[in-house]
Amino acid sequence: MPGTDLALDPVTHDLVDDGHGDWKEDATIAPQVQHQVLDHRGLWFADPGAGSVAHTIPRKANEANVLAREDAYRDALRVFIETGLAEDLVLETSHVGPGRIDWRASLVDVQHGQLDLTPLLSFGVGEA
Repeated sequence: MPGTDLALDPVTHDLVDDGHGDWKEDATIAPQVQHQVLDHRGLWFADPGAGSVAHTIPRKANEANVLAREDAYRDALRVFIETGLAEDLVLETSHVGPGRIDWRASLVDVQHGQLDLTPLLSFGVGEA
């Protein structure tokens, strides 16, 4: 039975105020996905496999780092597909200038529809 988590702003990663003195809740898997992508793997005692290793990859936007970061994101998000919570993971990159990579990413929450993951995935835009 699905529950709710506190909603997280996809850009600032802060809790979202509901405007009535409490925090907004989110019934989708978006907060879980956010934690999985942004948290460092191995730091949560209850689940050492939670999180991502993307933070260990240099932010310099070259082909090797782009591929490594894409693999890290896929690996981190695989748990949602394996558990049946999500499907249709899309990770795409495009070179938009010297040393600049833009990401487009999405995942389908099987109960609530498509989630845009693009704001979560960074690659030091503009770093060369």
